[in-house]
Amino acid sequence: MKSVLDNRPALAAEVEKVAEVAGYLWQKGWAERNGGNITVNITEYVDDEIKAMPAISPRLWPKNPG
Repeated sequence: MKSVLDNRPALAAEVEKVAEVAGYLWQKGWAERNGGNITVNITEYVDDEIKAMPAISPRLWPKNPG
Protein backbone atom coordinates (compact mmCIF):
# COMPACT_ATOMS: atom_id res chain seq x y z
CA MET A 1 0.00 0.00 0.00
CA LYS A 2 1.34 3.43 -0.93
CA SER A 3 1.83 5.91 1.90
CA VAL A 4 0.98 9.60 1.62
CA LEU A 5 4.49 10.15 3.03
CA ASP A 6 6.20 8.45 0.07
CA ASN A 7 8.36 10.99 -1.82
CA ARG A 8 7.35 13.75 0.61
CA PRO A 9 10.33 14.02 2.98
CA ALA A 10 9.26 17.37 4.46
CA LEU A 11 5.82 16.02 5.35
CA ALA A 12 7.37 12.83 6.73
CA ALA A 13 9.68 14.95 8.90
CA GLU A 14 6.69 16.81 10.37
CA VAL A 15 4.92 13.52 11.12
CA GLU A 16 8.11 12.28 12.81
CA LYS A 17 8.21 15.41 14.99
CA VAL A 18 4.62 14.79 16.12
CA ALA A 19 5.47 11.17 16.91
CA GLU A 20 8.46 12.34 18.95
CA VAL A 21 6.33 14.79 20.96
CA ALA A 22 3.72 12.09 21.57
CA GLY A 23 6.47 9.84 22.89
CA TYR A 24 7.68 12.54 25.30
CA LEU A 25 4.14 13.09 26.59
CA TRP A 26 3.78 9.37 27.22
CA GLN A 27 7.22 9.03 28.86
CA LYS A 28 6.43 11.87 31.27
CA GLY A 29 3.07 10.32 32.11
CA TRP A 30 1.22 13.38 30.87
CA ALA A 31 -0.82 11.41 28.35
CA GLU A 32 -1.29 7.88 27.14
CA ARG A 33 0.72 7.13 24.00
CA ASN A 34 -2.25 7.55 21.64
CA GLY A 35 -4.40 9.71 23.89
CA GLY A 36 -5.31 13.30 23.23
CA ASN A 37 -4.78 15.48 20.22
CA ILE A 38 -1.74 17.22 18.81
CA THR A 39 -2.49 19.79 16.13
CA VAL A 40 0.05 20.78 13.51
CA ASN A 41 -0.57 22.96 10.46
CA ILE A 42 0.80 21.02 7.48
CA THR A 43 -0.84 23.16 4.80
CA GLU A 44 2.48 24.04 3.19
CA TYR A 45 3.24 20.33 2.67
CA VAL A 46 -0.09 19.43 1.01
CA ASP A 47 0.35 19.12 -2.73
CA ASP A 48 -2.23 18.70 -5.51
CA GLU A 49 -2.09 14.90 -5.34
CA ILE A 50 -3.00 14.96 -1.65
CA LYS A 51 -5.73 17.54 -2.27
CA ALA A 52 -7.27 15.26 -4.92
CA MET A 53 -7.58 12.32 -2.51
CA PRO A 54 -11.11 11.34 -1.51
CA ALA A 55 -12.28 12.13 2.00
CA ILE A 56 -12.02 9.27 4.49
CA SER A 57 -15.46 10.12 5.85
CA PRO A 58 -18.40 12.16 4.62
CA ARG A 59 -18.65 15.81 5.57
CA LEU A 60 -21.01 16.12 8.51
CA TRP A 61 -21.38 19.89 8.71
CA PRO A 62 -22.58 22.55 6.28
CA LYS A 63 -20.04 23.95 3.83
CA ASN A 64 -21.02 27.56 4.60
CA PRO A 65 -22.65 27.70 8.02
CA GLY A 66 -24.81 30.67 8.53
